Amino acid sequence: MMVLNMENWKELFRPHILERGLNYYEMGAVENVLQTERGFCATVVGNENYEVEIEITDGRVYNKWCSCPYAKDGNYCKHMAAVLFKSDEPVNGIEEGEKTWQARYLESNQELLEVIDKIPETELRSILAKLAEENESLRNHIMTKYSSSVSERQMIRLKKEIDNIVYRFSDRSGFIDWQNAGHFIAAMENFLYDNVKELIEKGACMQAFELTNDVFVKIGNLDIDDSDGGTTMVSDSCYDFWKQILKNCNESDKKQMFRWFENHQSDGTVIDYMEDYISDFIK
Repeated sequence: MMVLNMENWKELFRPHILERGLNYYEMGAVENVLQTERGFCATVVGNENYEVEIEITDGRVYNKWCSCPYAKDGNYCKHMAAVLFKSDEPVNGIEEGEKTWQARYLESNQELLEVIDKIPETELRSILAKLAEENESLRNHIMTKYSSSVSERQMIRLKKEIDNIVYRFSDRSGFIDWQNAGHFIAAMENFLYDNVKELIEKGACMQAFELTNDVFVKIGNLDIDDSDGGTTMVSDSCYDFWKQILKNCNESDKKQMFRWFENHQSDGTVIDYMEDYISDFIK
């Protein structure tokens, strides 16, 4: 089996995806790891069995593939992370000094950065502005991260993005089927980590709380095929963000937070099992 240098590969994954990949690995979910002519493949066992393949050509990642819905959009998924954790187990036979595919991938990324460095600043700003106009998620991330304050208009845009994510993956009756559920959960997770995290870091704790609650309530009222446990994944993320917000907010904000929990712990705002998250938080 190919042994990989673990120094840099984790940087390719979002933190929450990496953490869940580690959980899969530690549970022994990675099976049938085989070295192929171009890389390696494996099976990750969960509610479904997912096949993972990593191909390397000319010192670069030629292809990365997983059968899960999240990876179909070209994302690095938790199953890929689990396989990479497994592949780092000590194995005899690795040639000393062999360059890993992760290092080569980062080298190719460096080529892009070098080209970007050569673009004149005014032209670069123009390119970014055009991309942001065409991409709602990018626009919101830029505004959330770099604006001096978070306006009510920006909060409306962020909540609209949540609604658009739900709409994008739902059918006409509002149902999210299994084929779209993984994509939907990934989009919601990415939204949280791209925006709520930034709001907390800039001290906008109540806006971060408001946005997290909006995601939590939306998840708690969806008609979705949740056979893969995606709503639990997003609910866990919301719970983690609540803890971060509580840690960083002032006493006045804390009182408002706990007032929200007290008012909604059993009022039917979300499906009954999700009310446990609210009750547990205020214990």
